Amino acid sequence: MHADTVDVIFMVFGFIGAVGDGLSTPLLLVLISHFFNEIGNGPNAVVQFTAKINMIARNLLFLALGSLVMGFLEGYFWARTAERQASTMRATYLKAVLRQDVEYFDLKVGSTNEVIASVSSDSLIIQDVLSEKDIHGNFTKDQARPQEYHKAGIIVEQAISSVRTVYSFVAEEQTMTKFSKTLEFSVKLGLKQGLAKGLAIGSNGITFTIYAFEVWYGSHLVIYHGATGGTVYAVAAAAVLGGLALGSALSNIKYLAEGGSAGVRILEVIQRVPKIDSESTEGEVLQNVSGEVEFKSIEFAYPSRLENPIFVNFNLRVPAGRTVALAGSSGSGKSTVIRREARYYWMELT
Repeated sequence: MHADTVDVIFMVFGFIGAVGDGLSTPLLLVLISHFFNEIGNGPNAVVQFTAKINMIARNLLFLALGSLVMGFLEGYFWARTAERQASTMRATYLKAVLRQDVEYFDLKVGSTNEVIASVSSDSLIIQDVLSEKDIHGNFTKDQARPQEYHKAGIIVEQAISSVRTVYSFVAEEQTMTKFSKTLEFSVKLGLKQGLAKGLAIGSNGITFTIYAFEVWYGSHLVIYHGATGGTVYAVAAAAVLGGLALGSALSNIKYLAEGGSAGVRILEVIQRVPKIDSESTEGEVLQNVSGEVEFKSIEFAYPSRLENPIFVNFNLRVPAGRTVALAGSSGSGKSTVIRREARYYWMELT
């Protein structure tokens, strides 16, 4: 979404480097199998045997140099494009936040600290995922334990910052219940992830069982079926290393889930179009402004308290150049008139 032509080129080079780096291990096994076969066959002619060993050593050197180049391409270009895309995302996110109306901050944001945290921490999480653990998939949206922790943190922050209000309304139990319900999903997901990680870690002992079976079966192939020792070793090592690599890849699911959760939060803000859109070009452009202010048949309630209407068929007219004082009891809507005049909220006509 935030990748330009340069980023696409970087990702292509990074992908090529990742593929080349991944191929270095199987190619190494092939060369080692040839080396074992030459050692096992024995030197029929010393000069010919030495030439073959030197050729294998030379190929190993070329493989090491190629792996160095591919590893550099993989690490540099993925890290570079991740930094560029994260920087673009930060700027886009900040612009989207400044575009939002006051209603968004009343309903979606607990405090300004949350906005600052999203700009810094969420973008860094996405940058880390892009640079080292890049994968695409919507399954990360469903594994949103970090997002649930984020919601629970907002509840705690609001309760602590307004502890006097919570205490005065005897809302301690209500706050604790709300906090606990928010964490129910993360607890269930954490149990599932813990079970999966436990099975993955516990299954490491199977590696030795596989090695034992491969040694027995490999020797059987060499003795009775004429297989070469180098080929048996290469196949056995490839099977074990492939399984270990797959198991290691599963540990990155945590980071992918965190990156997906952070991406959802950022994209939600970027794609949100406020009711009062400062960037919209629609509507009528007034050529002359007289300065007269008029509220006509206004009905309004704060978005966070829709059940408590502030204005019902409200009318007010202030001629240009006239000074008007608004008088009334607390909560009668005096400050709301000023906020509406400043276009903090959108009001519907009755």
